[in-house]
Amino acid sequence: KQWYQRRVRGYAAEEEEGIKRGKKKVFLTCVVAILVLQGGYYYNNATMTIEGIQVPLRDVAVEFFNSPAWVETKIKLAQFYEEVWEIGFLPALSRLNLFSEESMSEEAAYQLLGVEANITSTALKKKFRKLSLEYHPDKHPPETRERANEKFMELKTAYDVIMKMRSYRTKIESAKLLKEMADRLNRFEEKYKKSKEKKEEKKGEEDKTEL
Repeated sequence: KQWYQRRVRGYAAEEEEGIKRGKKKVFLTCVVAILVLQGGYYYNNATMTIEGIQVPLRDVAVEFFNSPAWVETKIKLAQFYEEVWEIGFLPALSRLNLFSEESMSEEAAYQLLGVEANITSTALKKKFRKLSLEYHPDKHPPETRERANEKFMELKTAYDVIMKMRSYRTKIESAKLLKEMADRLNRFEEKYKKSKEKKEEKKGEEDKTEL
């Protein structure tokens, strides 16, 4: 009898725990649904004042996610992810710097190097080499060497920023191209499969007619 009572109490406790877990899941689902609805409402209806002009929040969001700053942030996060596996989470976190005041935008990098954004990578490399030779600390006297070294490092940072951005965009374009090719291949396979099925159906009907 005592054993039976313990089993009954155990089942009751498990059932109560299951009810609690179910309530938590329902509560969290409701919270997420409310946040999604509120976020969608603000995204479509909210506005921001920029230099005295009312701008829809959705336009600001689109502009931000297409900005060089966001692209640079994604590059840094990708590098952080790779470093986590190589050197561990804490060392990688100590090297992560998303909001450095010294970070340079892609537009500023082009301006610093004195080139247009549509310059080829080969021409950009030649321009960078020319400027780096001009401002290399070893080619300057001691009184101007420090300033030349600062300029040299700024040029190197600008070149690295541009090349990282271009490399990232190339990867994105390659991924899009591969996806497009895969979609085309899938459509071709579906078309071929349907054509084969139609031929088999037609052949089956002809066989029935002959019989």
